[in-house]
Amino acid sequence: MSSRGFYIAAAVFLAAFVAYYVFDLHRPAPASKGTPQASPVINLDATTVSQFEVKAGGKTLTVLRNGSEWRYSVCADAAAAAACPTSVADTTRAVTLLQSILQLRPVKTIFGAPDGLPAYGLDKATAGEVDVQTPSGRSVSLLVGATAPDNSNIYVRLSGSNDIQAVPAATVQTEIIGAIQGPPAPVPTPSAGASAAPSPSPS
Repeated sequence: MSSRGFYIAAAVFLAAFVAYYVFDLHRPAPASKGTPQASPVINLDATTVSQFEVKAGGKTLTVLRNGSEWRYSVCADAAAAAACPTSVADTTRAVTLLQSILQLRPVKTIFGAPDGLPAYGLDKATAGEVDVQTPSGRSVSLLVGATAPDNSNIYVRLSGSNDIQAVPAATVQTEIIGAIQGPPAPVPTPSAGASAAPSPSPS
């Protein structure tokens, strides 16, 4: 009886092993959830930003927040930007521009700039610069350098860092630096008192 029980137990074990092999080991791998997004280049909370500047082509766009109000100025001389008269900004456009800056994420990071900073156009701010400030006095500067060989990314680096990051060129050149030519001014609305064109009088 003991011998027969042994064979029965062995058969059950073998059947369980085969079932495991067939149904578990050959089960399709779970679907990938995708590559996690890289952290933003400038790691700041938008609600803590009191002022930011975009500099390029000899001009400086300054956008300031005072409570719930946003103001902006465009000055031809970076050194005199603080003295430029400001105008009321469109809140939505100002916040959208700030989000474009703070949500800028690298597609590639080159640690330690092995080819040297000039190779990436980042020994200085070649194409532009973005400065972000908080009420506590914290300031973060992002230097914009040369366009990457793929022509779809542009090199940037945080001031004081030797790590180079490639970010989407379209975002930097159009949405951020392009804001100097198209600042966050209020969008004109038709005058409330404007009347419709008069109908032609009957002949």
